[in-house]
Amino acid sequence: MKLLFTILIILAISSLIFSQDIEIVVKEGKFLKDEDLNLIVCNYNITEYDDLTGVNSLKILIDNNFYEFEIIPDNLQFGVNYEVVYQTDSYQLYFSIMPLINIYTDFEIVDEPKVLADFVLTDTTDADAIISVCGIELRGGSSQSFPKKSYDLELWEDETGTENNNIPLLNMRDDDDWILLAMYNEPLRIRNVINHSLWRKIHTPYYIDQEDEAMSGIKTQYVEVAVNNEYVGIYALGEQVDKKQLQLKKYNSEIRGELYKGIRWGASTFTELSNYDNNERTWGGFEMKYPKEDDITDWENIYNFVDFVINSTNENFENNVANEFVMNNVIDYFIFLNLLRATDNTGKNIYIAKYTDNEPYFYVPWDLDGTYGIIWNGNQENITDDILSNGFYNRLLNSNVAIFREDVSNRWFELRGNVLEIDSIINSINNNYYLLLLNGNYDREILKWGSDKIDFSNLDYTDTWVNERITFLDIYFGNITSNILNNKQDDIYKIYPNPTNGIVNLEFTNHNITQIMIYDLTGKTMIEKINIQQNEMLDLSSFVSGIYIIKIQTDNEIFTTKIVKE
Repeated sequence: MKLLFTILIILAISSLIFSQDIEIVVKEGKFLKDEDLNLIVCNYNITEYDDLTGVNSLKILIDNNFYEFEIIPDNLQFGVNYEVVYQTDSYQLYFSIMPLINIYTDFEIVDEPKVLADFVLTDTTDADAIISVCGIELRGGSSQSFPKKSYDLELWEDETGTENNNIPLLNMRDDDDWILLAMYNEPLRIRNVINHSLWRKIHTPYYIDQEDEAMSGIKTQYVEVAVNNEYVGIYALGEQVDKKQLQLKKYNSEIRGELYKGIRWGASTFTELSNYDNNERTWGGFEMKYPKEDDITDWENIYNFVDFVINSTNENFENNVANEFVMNNVIDYFIFLNLLRATDNTGKNIYIAKYTDNEPYFYVPWDLDGTYGIIWNGNQENITDDILSNGFYNRLLNSNVAIFREDVSNRWFELRGNVLEIDSIINSINNNYYLLLLNGNYDREILKWGSDKIDFSNLDYTDTWVNERITFLDIYFGNITSNILNNKQDDIYKIYPNPTNGIVNLEFTNHNITQIMIYDLTGKTMIEKINIQQNEMLDLSSFVSGIYIIKIQTDNEIFTTKIVKE
């Protein structure tokens, strides 16, 4: 009897423990609620609710009201659609891993000027909400015609807007000036985020030793946004390209750092040169961003550079271009531009900057949505076998500036061994896609903007496009140095037979060959040899038919060309 009594007590206690009522209390700011969509998005940390077995009722307190789960799940998960009820109204409830931004304003948000608003940001941590007064306006050009708007934000200390409020948002820079990219024309809402991250992996400012906070581009973070309690979807919160991001030298009665934004075709693509007016902040497709208008407006420096590119003699151009523009930057951007096939970024949607006076210019990318086989309006353009250029790149490619043509090929194959491996790029695309898919972001985009605004088939399309594009570029960049190699027969006089059925002979004179590498078109290393004699035989007989890239490194040069295996 005593044992039976003990068992009954244990069962009774267990019943009390597991037959419980749970109320989840969500702090203000950690949810977005849209009454028109009957949608609630919450970034409350739900990791403690991994076992709801035996729970009698489950409620969530949002905005001072309890919403009850119609069906109690076995556990709570991010990205799952739960039906909850308040009085007689049903809502779709999602727990999101994304930070949430609430914006409240009594004014219509227009292109200019910025209007007063309140800004609230929270994430899934227990950190307090970030709250600030802000100014907000629409951003973008043609994108302003889209129903989902992009925004420019400036955080303020108070409602007057006279003092800015610098805050480091989501592990990005400490600043007041931010953008919210709607990504409405991106079929999967991932391209801007992926591409800005990729550029920072590819390129580092040449002056980083002097300015350790300088960035080659911007950082972004996914967020979900509501404006006046209207849910507007997934956004990329991003930094600005400006003097602070690039750590340009401050104007001090003399122009030192410079920054220009390409806003249309013209001088920005080095295809036309017109007179400028120092009473205007735009010229020839450029908008002057720094120095500021309050400091000075003087177009002479960038005008002289465009004039140099368009009108200098071949000899002058070849001898001086490396003094006018940072060569490793122009090389990296040419590769980046063509990898993405960013058709709207050869002159528009790009910045040209200068760190300080008497130093060269460099490129900074911007608005990287029309990429990987889509164009600016989101339409697919399945072209993988062309080269994007502008007037500047045409001169570099068609001149005898070996420092560009040879180095751009070598740089391509260097990057192909790491950040531009096909698997690396495909993984980045897929990881971002599945992040949004599993978090329910695509469901909510469709709920808000319609089923035709997310194209799930674009994932396979993009993966295929990237493979075909990189295969084409491997051949293109291999051919650049093939032509150079053919003109260097005093140094490398024979690589034969090419095409080959298996055996390739390499014969060298007057060179110490330190390394030979052969890659397939995925970037995989197929052969690696070091400390080579002047003559070498390579066996490709086990290779499948196709194109392979051979890189030959000497004591002071690197040569790259392609080998065809029949």
